[in-house]
Amino acid sequence: MGRAFGILGETRKSIEFFEQGLAIKRNIEDRKDESAALNNLGSAYAVLGETRKAIEYYDQGLAIDREIGDRENEGIALNALGAAYADLGETNKAIKYYEQSLEIDRTIESKMLESNTLCHLGEAYADLGETNKAIKYYEQSLEIVRKTESKMIEGDILCKLGRAYADLSDARKAIEYYEQSLEIARKIEYSKGEGEVLFYMSRSLDNLGQRKEAIDQAEDALRIFEQIESPLAEKVRSKLAEWKEA
Repeated sequence: MGRAFGILGETRKSIEFFEQGLAIKRNIEDRKDESAALNNLGSAYAVLGETRKAIEYYDQGLAIDREIGDRENEGIALNALGAAYADLGETNKAIKYYEQSLEIDRTIESKMLESNTLCHLGEAYADLGETNKAIKYYEQSLEIVRKTESKMIEGDILCKLGRAYADLSDARKAIEYYEQSLEIARKIEYSKGEGEVLFYMSRSLDNLGQRKEAIDQAEDALRIFEQIESPLAEKVRSKLAEWKEA
């Protein structure tokens, strides 16, 4: 239930369910699922932009994973910690967590976890300005995820590839990836993904001199972000104000 409400963008409601689940797991002393519940809570707070609080939950989950020897959840927690430190701008620290996670993913032969970690490594290198290296990680991740038919993750990776090509000033190629991502987000009713793609596409449209179309896309993105309480809402408002003033 918590994950379902998270997908719908109702993050506060998802936290309520995760907290109930955590209380039950602690009551029955189910350490494995306690760790999973802690990671879910961390992810929910990360969506709300409360990164330090997210790290507290991830650290608790990681300690349990190592205590009980759960390699799969250990890799998941390491990946989540990497993402949290990346959000804080500590990119090199994030990469160290991702590399530990990738080693575990490959050891336990979990293709889905490997795909996720490769994608995060792509994001980290993109943040460092190593865009071509980022694209290689994204492409490896996309190749894996397409074999699993996980449409939400595929859409996210396509969006990230679009951003990478935008960073290389190839706006038309970026839009090609954004359009593929947007089609998936709308088909599966993934609000967060739809909002992100619309915003990033708006920036590429503006780079092509299509300011009116860019504003329309950004306004659609803002409506979604306000509804799901995304921290990206303020960034979109700022960009819209800049465009409209110009």
